[in-house]
Amino acid sequence: MAEDTTTHDLIVIGATAGGLSVAEAAHRAGIERVFILDRGDSVLMPEVISRNDLGIGYGELVSLIDVDDDGMIIVQSNRRRRKARAVIIGERTYLHDSVPPIEVAANERVTVDNLPARAGDADVMVIGVSDHAVEVTAQLAAAGANVVLAADGLDPARLSPVAGEMLATLERERRATVLYRSTPNAIGERDGF
Repeated sequence: MAEDTTTHDLIVIGATAGGLSVAEAAHRAGIERVFILDRGDSVLMPEVISRNDLGIGYGELVSLIDVDDDGMIIVQSNRRRRKARAVIIGERTYLHDSVPPIEVAANERVTVDNLPARAGDADVMVIGVSDHAVEVTAQLAAAGANVVLAADGLDPARLSPVAGEMLATLERERRATVLYRSTPNAIGERDGF
């Protein structure tokens, strides 16, 4: 495991829409050495990283956050040990107790809070009004799915800046359809489908 001798002003853990929004806002506010750690191997909006000249470490699973004797924050991942003046956790972890606000017959074709195994060229509906719903919509669209985001009551101004930009891009490029005033009452099977 390598030691990164660079001292970062800010480390953001998680390249979610929220994490990217914080990193971009910090950079625009004059914080120069912003570094993002993400457990994945890609991000949905790489242009946010490039246009702000942000550093990013892919495939990094953080195992420890601590403070050294000099008051610097130590972030230990499976790949490196880094130092920073500040750390923000922008990662979304799966909430085991999360349940949709509608009746759902979960099966291999209906999933809750995770992507279906095969989404390419499928018709998929995402239900939600959060950054996470927009992220899932973008992931499915990138995989080639025909996506509808059922988002009754969604106010794009309440999304993080990056999620708002992501949603606008999906709509502008016609890679997803957003239903701002519609959400199903229940999801179930009919004749095995």
